[in-house]
Amino acid sequence: MYLLCIFFCVLVRTSDAVKKDIVFLLDGSDNTRKGFPQIQQFVKSIVERMSIDDGKDRVAVVQYTDTPTVQFHLSSYKNKSKLLSAIDKLRHQGGSEVNTGAAMRFTRLMVFTSSWGSRRLEGVPQILVLLTSQPSDDNIKTPAFALKEHEIMTVGVGVGDADFPELETIAFKPNMVYKVNDYAILNSPFLRWKIPD
Repeated sequence: MYLLCIFFCVLVRTSDAVKKDIVFLLDGSDNTRKGFPQIQQFVKSIVERMSIDDGKDRVAVVQYTDTPTVQFHLSSYKNKSKLLSAIDKLRHQGGSEVNTGAAMRFTRLMVFTSSWGSRRLEGVPQILVLLTSQPSDDNIKTPAFALKEHEIMTVGVGVGDADFPELETIAFKPNMVYKVNDYAILNSPFLRWKIPD
């Protein structure tokens, strides 16, 4: 728990924060069905601390199983209340496969792009928060390397059967990983999830 607090202590700053583009890549497999409300709350708890209304921060959500689906893009919501409402309305995707590698590649190519609201070319930090519940069914090494090459800072969050060494490979730095045994712990009141600068 202590490491988690330290790890996320700079995830979201106060009102003087620098701009950030943050994409949540969420495991929507059958394995996460029961925990999906807690996953939604996890995302909301981060968004609530962000500067959305003044345009500093942008958020997108992608859900994946065998294939990834954009729930909304970085350019979709510029109002925090509407963004939180959109997170509440997310529906669990479902599926037996967990192709994390393909989902990371898709997100880099189709979400972290200027045409869909990414400000990477303006020097705005690009952050990917990947939450998964089990080992990937496909190769993650090449997509993870490509994200690092594009200076997209990936944070790995594992729940339950997620593979910790795999998350370390995916993460921008090996220490940008945290794993919990159960979905309820994601939203423990004493934890403060934050995004790296």
